[in-house]
Amino acid sequence: MSHAAPASSSLLTRCCVAVILSVSQIGSQSGSQSGSQSVIQVLADVLLQKLQSLRQSSDQDRSKLEKRFKERLKEMDVKMKDLHRKEKQFCQLERLKARSEETCARLNGDILAIKQQKVSCVAG
Repeated sequence: MSHAAPASSSLLTRCCVAVILSVSQIGSQSGSQSGSQSVIQVLADVLLQKLQSLRQSSDQDRSKLEKRFKERLKEMDVKMKDLHRKEKQFCQLERLKARSEETCARLNGDILAIKQQKVSCVAG
């Protein structure tokens, strides 16, 4: 969007110059230079105002895009931090699960050993 604005403003500038030259040639051919100079000046002022408003609008468009991109970057940064936090929590949960499974296996082994001792005491 911002790439199209410089092309259109340069096109507008060329059109302004062409119109001013055309009007000045017409005015010089008609012989009434004071009247044509004022017409030329008015046309030039109007065209320059339009050119300035076009430049301002392209600057506003560019600033809106920059603002939107900065907001998106902030949102993405928040999401990345959230994902990083969740990844850490997931790793902690996996370590806790592994430790719990090891403890469970060890306790099951201890229970089995106690049962075997109990059976051997009863049998013996």
